[in-house]
Amino acid sequence: MSINQRTSKLYQLNNYILQQVQSNSYLGLEISNDLKWSLHINNVTKKANATLGFLRRNLRNVPENCRKTAYIVLVRSIMEYGATIWNPYIKGDIDKLDKIQNRFIKKDYKTRPPGSITTRAGRNRVMLLE
Repeated sequence: MSINQRTSKLYQLNNYILQQVQSNSYLGLEISNDLKWSLHINNVTKKANATLGFLRRNLRNVPENCRKTAYIVLVRSIMEYGATIWNPYIKGDIDKLDKIQNRFIKKDYKTRPPGSITTRAGRNRVMLLE
């Protein structure tokens, strides 16, 4: 992978031309050649959504504090891994991450407090990346 704005160069190793890629995974972070994090955020949101769906299907009848702990440990940890490096600054990327949090907060459980999502987020203290 070559990180520059000019034309790409061919790299060789033992007289073999190396294949050029647009992105590469390193320590769980997807680094692209334009140094934007949208691809990484897409991968993270896909994995977090799948995990959240698993939790919602399997933890329906457990206490709310258990569901909240499972969310923080299993979903939020996926979303926040390496966030100090890839901290989102594009509104579309931030919205993708917020959508997962809102999906957790507005679930239809009997113990759900009334009010808007913003009010419930404040009550649950499940703020993401802030």
